[in-house]
Formats: sequence, C-alpha cells, structure tokens
Amino acid sequence: MVLDMTTTLELAKLIEVATLECQEKLKLLPGDSGKIETEEVHFHRIVSADTQPQDAVGMSAEATVSGNKKSSWIVRESRREARTLAPLERNWATVGTWPSVKELIQIIESIESSGHRDLFKAAGNTPRPVTEHYALITLSKALQRLLRPSEIGSWSLVQASCLEQALTTKGELNHYVAPLIGFVASPSEPINILPALRVRPVSEDETDDISMRRSILGLPYRYLPPLLQFMQTDWVIECDVVEPRPGHSSGANAANAIEGVVRALRIFKDGQFDYATVGHNTVPYGTFTSGTENPWFPSAFAWSPIDQTYSLSPKDLGEAADFVRAYLAHPSGVSSEWIDLAARRLTDAYRRDLDRDKLIDSVVMMETALMRDTNQELSFRFASRGAIVLGRTPEEREKYYSLLKGAYNRRSDILHGKADPGTPSGREALPVARAVLRIMIEHTKTISIMELLRLLDRYAVSRRDGETLSQFVARARPANKPKEDTTDGSQNTLMAHPPIGRRPSG
Repeated sequence: MVLDMTTTLELAKLIEVATLECQEKLKLLPGDSGKIETEEVHFHRIVSADTQPQDAVGMSAEATVSGNKKSSWIVRESRREARTLAPLERNWATVGTWPSVKELIQIIESIESSGHRDLFKAAGNTPRPVTEHYALITLSKALQRLLRPSEIGSWSLVQASCLEQALTTKGELNHYVAPLIGFVASPSEPINILPALRVRPVSEDETDDISMRRSILGLPYRYLPPLLQFMQTDWVIECDVVEPRPGHSSGANAANAIEGVVRALRIFKDGQFDYATVGHNTVPYGTFTSGTENPWFPSAFAWSPIDQTYSLSPKDLGEAADFVRAYLAHPSGVSSEWIDLAARRLTDAYRRDLDRDKLIDSVVMMETALMRDTNQELSFRFASRGAIVLGRTPEEREKYYSLLKGAYNRRSDILHGKADPGTPSGREALPVARAVLRIMIEHTKTISIMELLRLLDRYAVSRRDGETLSQFVARARPANKPKEDTTDGSQNTLMAHPPIGRRPSG
C-alpha cells in the first residue's frame, strides 16, 4: 500500500470512530468486565513565588526552592486518572469484533509491510498479532484522552502518522528524547539536524506530562534529583532509531547522537544548558514481549544547576544546525579523537566552581586542537596558532597571542605549584577556547587536522596580502581531504532513518 495523506486521514478518522465505539459499548458489557477503573495520581509542579499556591483548588504547598535565581513554590496536586487498557485487553476477543474496531485492525494490517510482519513473527513472543496489539494500545490512549476530556482530532492524526512509520519500517522503531534545561530558541520551531534527529519545542499536548504530571517525559519524579524534578522543560532533543531485531542495542547510537548535539551546540555558542535524562519508548507503544505499553526508561547523566539561559536567536538557527551536522559528520576514531576530548573538557569547564580549574580545562581543550602534531616550542606554537585561528587583523592576532601565551603560562604555573597570578582568568579563557574549537571543527570538514595544523604554521609567511585563514586554506589545501581513520568501526547510522512527527503526550 502506498502511504499518502489520504491513508493518514482515513486511519486517523478510524481511530476516532473506533474509540467512540469502545466508549459506548464497554458500558454495555455484563458485570464489571467493561468497567474503566481510576487511580489517584499525585504530581508536583513549580509556580512563581508571587502565586499563593495554598489558595489554589486541590493544591497544597510542599516547599519553597530557589532555582534559576527565581524563588518558586513547589505545589502538590492529586487527581484521578482512568485506566483504560485493562477493560480493553480483558475483553479484546469481543472488542476486536466490533465494526469500527475491526475496520481499524484491517487498515493497520493493510499498511503493515511484509518485512515488519516477518520480524515480529520471528520474535514469537507477542501475545496477539502485532497489528491487533497496536490497535489495542492506540485505542487505550485515545479513550484515556476522551475521558479526561481532551481533544482527540489532532492527536489521532499524529498517532496515525506514527503508526504508518512504525508499520512500514523493517524493524522496531525506537524513539529517544532528552529534555533540555536552560535552552531557548526563537522562533519556537523544530531545528532539523538529520532526518531522524531534531531539537524541537515541547508541544502543548506534552506540557502536562513533561513539566507537571510526572515531571519529565513521563518519568516518575523519584528517579530525578530533587530540584530537577520540577524545572520547566520547553525544548527537547529527539532521535528515532530502527532496531532491526528484538532488543534495544540501538540505544547507544541514539544516546551518542543526543550527546553529540548537546556538545556541538555548547561549542557553537557561549552559554550553559544541560539534560539529565533520556526517555525511551517504542513507536507506537508496541513491544515484542508485552501486552502493555513500553515505559520510559531513565538514564541519569551528570547535571549541575544552571543559573543562565543558552539562547539561539533567529539568525543563529541555520548556522547552528549546519555546525551540529559538521560536528556529527566527523567519524569516531583516531583522527577525530581530539574533537571528543576537547568537547568533554568544554563541558567540564562550564561546571567548574574554581576559576583556575576553568583555565586548566580551557587550555587543555585548545591543546587537543592546536598541538596534536608537535611537542616542541609548545607555548609559542600554542599562542601563535590560536592567534591565527581567531584573529582577522594583525591587531587582533597580537591581542589573542598575548592572551593565549598568558593562559598557557598560568596553567603551567598552577600545575607546577608556582605562585598563581590569577591572570588571565578562566572566565576570559573559556570563550576563547570555545571559539578555537569551533573554528577548527569547521575547517576540518574538508581537510585533516594534521594538514590544517601545518597550514597554520605556513600562514604567516605564505599568505597573500589581506588573505584570511579560510581563503588561505582553500587555496593551499590538498585537492582531496585525506581519508579519516575510523579504526573503531563505528558509523553514523542515523542518516538513513526517516523522521517522525511530533509526539502527543496522551
């Protein structure tokens, strides 16, 4: 079957109609077999200190905290949530025969590819045909939305698109999300990095689950550090990966891609933002072994409180996406090890409390990029190469040479236990180091790091009058970039995966 908008709309409409049918007919089943039970859900949210949370209906003030330099209240609220999966699953033999539900199952079967079908059949652990399983979970989520009550129209359209993608993929489609804290971009539109990798704002549909009801991405708040449990999450990084066989070995690829985006954006621009967890589920809520939806699994990462915002302006967005692609395009291996080492040092530097530690990390970061080919005339080469990379005019190069020379010498004095003059400071060196790293990564899209370092040494005597570093490299570089060493055998498998539409929360 060829997928098109007509198919999507037909599937979305069937989801709505079948859900309404279930809502009506479950009430008519004998005894309590069709009864939808509820459970009490406790959740927390953070509100401004200007608000009087004790006056809000159904809420009570738990504590006060100070986060992001803004005093806030954490309030606790309770409400009842419907448990819609149990009656559907309990009565599936009957539910599956109802006209609209039966039609929904049939269209799902017609969409499903033979490769997808064979894969799930080989797994042999699904308690019912996988298409019926998908229909069951989809109807459960839709029915839950109706009972809240909530708008189902737009949600069902997104869900139909997710079903199509999952059913036409030869494998299990996995979705990974990392909530970003301290990140803002304008306008609030998705930033597409690769077909299966994007940074996007949280939709209104997701706000409740991500920031309030269960803290972040459906994770129970007990899994997260106390202050982080209630922090506002407006942007996420999401990644879709196809798992060609039962299991989740693709998670490592997704985690590396997400971490790569974070590191690249930190290199692109000064500022701090972070993520503390990665959520995972299969699309659309199917599993090889279970009759229930796949939960979100937490993966804890080092995180430190952030008292500032990392902000991308409209003019930054295209350039930022291009730079992230350039960063991710460097294959893992010996020849790109310097990028990984430098990016890790940048992250460490932002988290340091002591200024001298920031300086040490900043100098080491620049050394990984500027000093890979030599152990002679270290301070001179370090300062001169960095000045050439950063300076556009003789005056700028002289200024950067002096700052870098001083940073290198201060780092050496600290490590050798000499009196520390405290200048230049780590706060001065950190943005300079970040800029060096960014420019070196951009240049090594077309030339190896070792050849670029040789060209930096030639630039002072071989450049033409008024010629910039970029112009000189373009003129003097070899015709073809040397093949990168990828001895670890890794590769970027995200490039080939299809994109997925925005996920609903329900």
